[in-house]
Amino acid sequence: MSPSTAPKHNVTVLISGTGTNLSALIAACAPAAPLHSARIGRVVSSSKHAGGLLRAARAEPPIQTSVCSIAGWRAARATSRLVRKPSPAGLQREGDVEAQGQGRGGAEGAGRGIRGEADGVRLDADDRAGYDADLAKLVLADSPDLVVCAGWMRVLSPAFLEPVAAAGVAVINLHPALPGQFNGTHAIERAHKAWQAGEIDRTGVMVHYVVAEVDMGEPILVDEIPFVAGEDEDLERFEQKVHEREWKVIVEGTRMALERVGMK
Repeated sequence: MSPSTAPKHNVTVLISGTGTNLSALIAACAPAAPLHSARIGRVVSSSKHAGGLLRAARAEPPIQTSVCSIAGWRAARATSRLVRKPSPAGLQREGDVEAQGQGRGGAEGAGRGIRGEADGVRLDADDRAGYDADLAKLVLADSPDLVVCAGWMRVLSPAFLEPVAAAGVAVINLHPALPGQFNGTHAIERAHKAWQAGEIDRTGVMVHYVVAEVDMGEPILVDEIPFVAGEDEDLERFEQKVHEREWKVIVEGTRMALERVGMK
Protein backbone atom coordinates (compact mmCIF):
# COMPACT_ATOMS: atom_id res chain seq x y z
CA MET A 1 0.00 0.00 0.00
CA SER A 2 1.50 3.34 -1.05
CA PRO A 3 1.59 6.30 1.35
CA SER A 4 -1.05 8.07 -0.74
CA THR A 5 -3.52 5.24 -0.29
CA ALA A 6 -2.66 4.30 3.30
CA PRO A 7 -5.52 4.75 5.80
CA LYS A 8 -5.26 8.11 7.50
CA HIS A 9 -7.45 7.59 10.56
CA ASN A 10 -6.90 5.12 13.37
CA VAL A 11 -10.17 3.96 15.00
CA THR A 12 -10.62 2.03 18.24
CA VAL A 13 -13.91 0.14 18.63
CA LEU A 14 -15.41 -0.81 22.01
CA ILE A 15 -17.73 -3.83 22.09
CA SER A 16 -19.43 -6.17 24.55
CA GLY A 17 -21.47 -8.57 22.42
CA THR A 18 -21.72 -10.40 19.13
CA GLY A 19 -20.15 -7.66 17.04
CA THR A 20 -22.68 -7.23 14.23
CA ASN A 21 -22.12 -3.47 14.27
CA LEU A 22 -18.37 -4.12 14.33
CA SER A 23 -18.75 -6.26 11.21
CA ALA A 24 -20.41 -3.34 9.44
CA LEU A 25 -17.49 -1.11 10.37
CA ILE A 26 -14.91 -3.68 9.25
CA ALA A 27 -16.59 -4.05 5.86
CA ALA A 28 -16.78 -0.27 5.48
CA CYS A 29 -12.99 0.06 5.87
CA ALA A 30 -12.35 -1.84 2.63
CA PRO A 31 -10.98 0.00 -0.43
CA ALA A 32 -13.64 2.15 -2.14
CA ALA A 33 -15.99 1.63 0.86
CA PRO A 34 -17.31 4.56 2.95
CA LEU A 35 -14.53 4.30 5.57
CA HIS A 36 -11.72 3.46 3.16
CA SER A 37 -9.55 6.18 4.70
CA ALA A 38 -9.78 4.56 8.14
CA ARG A 39 -8.40 1.49 9.83
CA ILE A 40 -9.63 -0.24 12.97
CA GLY A 41 -6.46 -0.43 15.00
CA ARG A 42 -7.92 -2.23 18.00
CA VAL A 43 -11.14 -3.78 19.25
CA VAL A 44 -11.63 -3.65 23.02
CA SER A 45 -14.22 -5.91 24.64
CA SER A 46 -15.65 -5.82 28.14
CA SER A 47 -16.09 -9.62 27.98
CA LYS A 48 -13.75 -12.38 26.83
CA HIS A 49 -16.82 -14.24 25.57
CA ALA A 50 -17.90 -11.51 23.15
CA GLY A 51 -18.42 -12.89 19.66
CA GLY A 52 -17.06 -9.65 18.24
CA LEU A 53 -13.55 -10.74 19.28
CA LEU A 54 -13.72 -13.60 16.81
CA ARG A 55 -14.97 -11.26 14.08
CA ALA A 56 -11.94 -9.05 14.69
CA ALA A 57 -9.55 -12.01 14.66
CA ARG A 58 -11.00 -13.24 11.36
CA ALA A 59 -10.82 -9.84 9.66
CA GLU A 60 -8.33 -9.37 6.82
CA PRO A 61 -5.88 -8.34 8.05
CA PRO A 62 -6.68 -9.50 11.61
CA ILE A 63 -7.48 -6.69 14.03
CA GLN A 64 -5.69 -6.49 17.37
CA THR A 65 -7.97 -7.10 20.33
CA SER A 66 -7.96 -6.49 24.07
CA VAL A 67 -10.23 -7.83 26.79
CA CYS A 68 -10.97 -5.57 29.75
CA SER A 69 -13.44 -7.39 31.92
CA ILE A 70 -14.17 -6.23 35.43
CA ALA A 71 -13.15 -9.64 36.79
CA GLY A 72 -9.80 -9.47 35.03
CA TRP A 73 -9.20 -5.92 36.17
CA ARG A 74 -9.97 -6.77 39.80
CA ALA A 75 -7.76 -9.87 39.73
CA ALA A 76 -4.83 -7.94 38.27
CA ARG A 77 -5.27 -5.16 40.81
CA ALA A 78 -5.31 -7.65 43.69
CA THR A 79 -2.14 -9.30 42.38
CA SER A 80 -0.38 -5.96 42.01
CA ARG A 81 -1.19 -5.12 45.62
CA LEU A 82 0.23 -8.42 46.84
CA VAL A 83 3.53 -7.91 45.01
CA ARG A 84 3.54 -4.15 45.72
CA LYS A 85 3.95 -3.17 42.11
CA PRO A 86 1.99 -0.64 40.05
CA SER A 87 -1.19 -2.11 38.65
CA PRO A 88 -0.88 -3.55 35.13
CA ALA A 89 -4.49 -2.44 34.69
CA GLY A 90 -5.75 -5.97 34.16
CA LEU A 91 -6.43 -5.18 30.53
CA GLN A 92 -5.04 -7.73 28.11
CA ARG A 93 -3.23 -6.17 25.18
CA GLU A 94 -3.95 -9.12 22.93
CA GLY A 95 -7.37 -10.66 22.61
CA ASP A 96 -8.46 -13.61 24.67
CA VAL A 97 -10.59 -15.33 22.04
CA GLU A 98 -10.35 -18.95 23.09
CA ALA A 99 -13.94 -18.91 24.39
CA GLN A 100 -15.85 -17.13 21.67
CA GLY A 101 -19.58 -17.08 22.14
CA GLN A 102 -22.65 -15.01 21.66
CA GLY A 103 -23.00 -11.85 23.68
CA ARG A 104 -25.79 -11.63 26.19
CA GLY A 105 -29.15 -11.09 24.55
CA GLY A 106 -30.04 -9.36 21.30
CA ALA A 107 -27.86 -8.56 18.33
CA GLU A 108 -25.31 -6.74 20.46
CA GLY A 109 -26.06 -8.09 23.93
CA ALA A 110 -28.44 -7.01 26.62
CA GLY A 111 -27.48 -3.34 26.66
CA ARG A 112 -28.93 -1.59 23.64
CA GLY A 113 -26.89 1.58 23.71
CA ILE A 114 -24.01 0.83 26.11
CA ARG A 115 -26.05 0.97 29.30
CA GLY A 116 -25.97 -1.54 32.10
CA GLU A 117 -23.25 -3.80 33.40
CA ALA A 118 -22.46 -6.42 30.79
CA ASP A 119 -21.13 -9.04 33.19
CA GLY A 120 -23.55 -8.33 36.03
CA VAL A 121 -20.78 -6.80 38.15
CA ARG A 122 -21.54 -3.54 39.91
CA LEU A 123 -18.74 -1.17 40.82
CA ASP A 124 -18.50 1.37 43.59
CA ALA A 125 -17.39 4.88 42.66
CA ASP A 126 -13.70 4.28 43.38
CA ASP A 127 -13.56 1.03 41.42
CA ARG A 128 -15.43 2.55 38.50
CA ALA A 129 -13.00 5.45 38.37
CA GLY A 130 -10.02 3.09 38.55
CA TYR A 131 -11.35 0.78 35.86
CA ASP A 132 -12.25 3.64 33.53
CA ALA A 133 -8.90 5.37 34.07
CA ASP A 134 -7.07 2.17 33.13
CA LEU A 135 -9.36 1.72 30.13
CA ALA A 136 -8.47 5.23 28.98
CA LYS A 137 -4.75 4.43 29.25
CA LEU A 138 -5.24 1.29 27.17
CA VAL A 139 -7.18 3.14 24.49
CA LEU A 140 -4.83 6.13 24.32
CA ALA A 141 -1.75 3.90 23.99
CA ASP A 142 -2.80 3.34 20.37
CA SER A 143 -3.17 7.08 19.64
CA PRO A 144 -6.59 6.68 18.01
CA ASP A 145 -8.27 9.46 16.08
CA LEU A 146 -11.72 8.26 17.15
CA VAL A 147 -13.30 5.82 19.61
CA VAL A 148 -16.53 4.13 18.50
CA CYS A 149 -18.84 2.42 21.01
CA ALA A 150 -20.50 -0.33 18.98
CA GLY A 151 -22.51 -2.26 21.54
CA TRP A 152 -20.30 -1.34 24.52
CA MET A 153 -22.41 -2.17 27.56
CA ARG A 154 -20.71 -0.22 30.33
CA VAL A 155 -21.35 3.42 31.16
CA LEU A 156 -18.24 5.51 30.48
CA SER A 157 -17.54 7.83 33.40
CA PRO A 158 -15.52 11.08 33.48
CA ALA A 159 -12.50 9.01 34.57
CA PHE A 160 -12.44 7.70 31.00
CA LEU A 161 -13.97 10.59 29.10
CA GLU A 162 -11.82 13.39 30.53
CA PRO A 163 -8.34 12.03 29.69
CA VAL A 164 -9.55 10.90 26.28
CA ALA A 165 -10.99 14.34 25.57
CA ALA A 166 -7.79 15.97 26.84
CA ALA A 167 -5.91 13.94 24.23
CA GLY A 168 -8.17 15.38 21.56
CA VAL A 169 -9.97 12.10 20.86
CA ALA A 170 -13.74 12.05 20.34
CA VAL A 171 -15.91 9.16 21.55
CA ILE A 172 -19.12 8.31 19.68
CA ASN A 173 -21.92 5.84 20.38
CA LEU A 174 -24.71 4.15 18.45
CA HIS A 175 -28.10 4.27 20.20
CA PRO A 176 -31.39 2.85 18.82
CA ALA A 177 -33.66 5.79 19.64
CA LEU A 178 -34.28 9.39 18.69
CA PRO A 179 -32.51 12.15 20.67
CA GLY A 180 -34.07 12.59 24.09
CA GLN A 181 -36.26 9.50 23.79
CA PHE A 182 -35.72 6.16 25.51
CA ASN A 183 -32.23 6.81 26.82
CA GLY A 184 -30.53 3.80 28.33
CA THR A 185 -31.28 0.11 28.01
CA HIS A 186 -34.04 -1.69 26.09
CA ALA A 187 -34.71 1.36 23.91
CA ILE A 188 -36.22 -0.62 21.03
CA GLU A 189 -38.56 -2.56 23.28
CA ARG A 190 -39.67 0.59 25.11
CA ALA A 191 -40.30 2.47 21.86
CA HIS A 192 -42.29 -0.44 20.47
CA LYS A 193 -44.43 -0.55 23.61
CA ALA A 194 -45.04 3.21 23.39
CA TRP A 195 -46.16 2.84 19.76
CA GLN A 196 -48.59 0.07 20.68
CA ALA A 197 -49.98 2.37 23.38
CA GLY A 198 -50.53 5.10 20.78
CA GLU A 199 -47.96 7.44 22.32
CA ILE A 200 -45.55 7.72 19.36
CA ASP A 201 -45.61 6.98 15.64
CA ARG A 202 -41.88 6.68 15.00
CA THR A 203 -38.55 5.88 16.60
CA GLY A 204 -35.06 5.90 15.16
CA VAL A 205 -31.35 5.31 15.41
CA MET A 206 -28.67 7.87 16.16
CA VAL A 207 -24.93 8.24 16.46
CA HIS A 208 -23.95 10.80 19.08
CA TYR A 209 -20.92 12.03 20.96
CA VAL A 210 -20.54 10.37 24.35
CA VAL A 211 -20.81 12.52 27.47
CA ALA A 212 -21.20 11.56 31.11
CA GLU A 213 -25.00 11.82 30.88
CA VAL A 214 -26.36 8.62 29.34
CA ASP A 215 -27.22 9.01 25.62
CA MET A 216 -27.37 12.80 25.94
CA GLY A 217 -24.38 13.82 23.82
CA GLU A 218 -24.65 15.92 20.67
CA PRO A 219 -26.19 13.89 17.82
CA ILE A 220 -24.03 13.43 14.74
CA LEU A 221 -26.57 11.54 12.66
CA VAL A 222 -30.25 10.79 13.30
CA ASP A 223 -32.27 8.36 11.18
CA GLU A 224 -36.02 8.17 11.84
CA ILE A 225 -37.91 4.89 11.54
CA PRO A 226 -41.70 5.28 11.23
CA PHE A 227 -43.79 2.46 12.66
CA VAL A 228 -45.83 0.66 10.00
CA ALA A 229 -49.19 -0.78 11.05
CA GLY A 230 -49.63 -4.34 9.86
CA GLU A 231 -45.86 -4.84 9.68
CA ASP A 232 -44.24 -3.83 12.96
CA GLU A 233 -46.52 -5.44 15.55
CA ASP A 234 -44.09 -8.30 16.18
CA LEU A 235 -41.30 -7.02 18.45
CA GLU A 236 -38.68 -9.51 17.29
CA ARG A 237 -39.20 -8.62 13.63
CA PHE A 238 -39.15 -4.93 14.44
CA GLU A 239 -35.91 -5.30 16.40
CA GLN A 240 -34.30 -6.91 13.35
CA LYS A 241 -35.53 -4.02 11.22
CA VAL A 242 -33.87 -1.56 13.58
CA HIS A 243 -30.64 -3.56 13.72
CA GLU A 244 -30.37 -3.55 9.94
CA ARG A 245 -30.73 0.22 9.99
CA GLU A 246 -28.08 0.43 12.72
CA TRP A 247 -25.51 -1.26 10.51
CA LYS A 248 -25.85 1.57 7.99
CA VAL A 249 -26.10 4.40 10.48
CA ILE A 250 -23.00 3.43 12.47
CA VAL A 251 -20.93 3.50 9.28
CA GLU A 252 -22.24 6.86 8.12
CA GLY A 253 -22.03 8.36 11.60
CA THR A 254 -18.43 7.21 11.92
CA ARG A 255 -17.62 8.68 8.51
CA MET A 256 -19.11 12.02 9.53
CA ALA A 257 -17.21 12.03 12.83
CA LEU A 258 -13.95 11.30 11.02
CA GLU A 259 -14.64 14.14 8.62
CA ARG A 260 -14.79 16.47 11.61
CA VAL A 261 -11.50 15.02 12.87
CA GLY A 262 -9.95 15.87 9.52
CA MET A 263 -11.11 19.48 9.82
CA LYS A 264 -9.20 20.08 13.05
